[in-house]
Amino acid sequence: MSVIPLLSKKFPSDEELVNGIKNFDDRMSSHCYLKHREYCLNFMYKNYKDREEVEDIYQDAIIVFIEKVRNNAFELRSNTSIQTYLNSICRNQILNRLNSKKQKLF
Repeated sequence: MSVIPLLSKKFPSDEELVNGIKNFDDRMSSHCYLKHREYCLNFMYKNYKDREEVEDIYQDAIIVFIEKVRNNAFELRSNTSIQTYLNSICRNQILNRLNSKKQKLF
């Protein structure tokens, strides 16, 4: 397994990330993961206290996002951002997990 050399302190723009992900550039996927990680994790920690599961949820959200980009199901517009989209995916993932756990209790 090769190590992808990551990051200077400046991340690519959302447009550069989307274009790179569409073109299967693994560096752009890694940049996207790192650029949005801290914000998404903090967003989720406020509502969901299991840190390990929050990490898993974020990884799942990134995979969902990359698949949507590559399948042209995500379009970057002037009023959208990757961050907002990832937050929505993370929130939905949390809700799905909570509903699943709730159903197991009954």
